[in-house]
Amino acid sequence: MADAFTWSDLTRWLVSLGRRALPDRVLRMAWSSAELLRAVELFHFSQSPHFYVRTTRDNPQLRNAGFNVFNLTPFKLAIVGAQVRVSIDSRDLFDYEQRFAAEIPVAPYARGGFLIRHTLTESQAGRVRSYTDPYARIRIDGSMILRTPFGELRKELSADVVAPIDR
Repeated sequence: MADAFTWSDLTRWLVSLGRRALPDRVLRMAWSSAELLRAVELFHFSQSPHFYVRTTRDNPQLRNAGFNVFNLTPFKLAIVGAQVRVSIDSRDLFDYEQRFAAEIPVAPYARGGFLIRHTLTESQAGRVRSYTDPYARIRIDGSMILRTPFGELRKELSADVVAPIDR
């Protein structure tokens, strides 16, 4: 019985080693782009975003809206951008479409992430300032843009979070 466990452990190790050692070209034959996207997990950071909208501020902002990205594939990926819509009370506040200045690499079987920081227009800041509560429930919908061995792919994202308002 001990030999069975030893052989299964050895087999798993060899398969794992083979996946890490095989070039992306060979791995692409075993994976599809849809399978790759299903193996990438994406969720909002545990830290809540903040609206900084004091009238004394030169540039009102939404800060710290970010996402964790878990790459559960044998491929090396890179986060190259995001396209999201932020809404308050089912009304769009702004659209964020950004290619990042530098790619954010995510190694195979590793974690990465990205932050969204957006400067609000005066009308958007006024809308947030006039919100009755000291915080706002916001919805972030859109997609993250990944560079993969299959080319650029988009992974859908969605999060409902509470953002304190610094007035």
